[in-house]
Amino acid sequence: TGKTIFAYMRRSTTKKEQASSLPQQEEGIEYIAKNLWMEISSIRSYVESRSGFENRSRKEWQKMLEEIDKQNEPCIILCRDTSRLSRNPTDNLAIANRMFWDNKQKKVIQSIYFLGTGMIVDEWNEKTNKKHIVDTLHQNYTDSMENKEKCIAWVLLKLEQGEFPYCPPHGLSRANREWVKRTNRNEKTTLKQNEKMPFVRQAFEMKAKGRTAKEICKYLKQYGGVHISWKNIVETIISNTVYMGVYTEKTTGSVFENIKFWEWKPPIDK
Repeated sequence: TGKTIFAYMRRSTTKKEQASSLPQQEEGIEYIAKNLWMEISSIRSYVESRSGFENRSRKEWQKMLEEIDKQNEPCIILCRDTSRLSRNPTDNLAIANRMFWDNKQKKVIQSIYFLGTGMIVDEWNEKTNKKHIVDTLHQNYTDSMENKEKCIAWVLLKLEQGEFPYCPPHGLSRANREWVKRTNRNEKTTLKQNEKMPFVRQAFEMKAKGRTAKEICKYLKQYGGVHISWKNIVETIISNTVYMGVYTEKTTGSVFENIKFWEWKPPIDK
């Protein structure tokens, strides 16, 4: 085509069922490129490895837009499906403005190619009904909000049951579910102290005794194999209430004080 080609990929969530999301999107983009006789090695890819729910700024998306705006002629964007592009009304407007040169925005997007129904390569361009594009992007955003609400509901349910559905902090792991069931101790996934917990506990003791963040980080690295920047030590460990069996859900502000542990009590006393 002679035009610069960009590809954008983004995960929806960080849950296990989304683990294959990025590889699937990559395969979809390769499929589109081959069908359009595009040189895959010439495609500039931008990959958002974190969930859209978690990373509101979408750094890779912003980088791609900055590069698109630098182009001397309109470019081409490839995506597995249009829902990858839509995250919020601001991003939707950014797409429409750059395709239809609205709101004093220079036209820098020639076409957007994606996979439609039946694995057919579909295209949006300036000849496409603008209302259809805007409505589709808005619907994608609405669907995203509904999925977010469902995701939050799932998280709240787990927390209400005493489970911690996120990545455990240093010194803690999830007890193996099959092992837990086999011993008939608890059918829910619980947090369990691992070999690094004694060092994390010592970090709390050092803080209580007035040791500096740098001293604590040096100790954790040297003896516990825990690598944390001294700038993040308070946020990551010292003020992390999960060690005390308490978690505040960020979206709703709900406080859960019954996070369950395999040892029946939190590793750090309140």
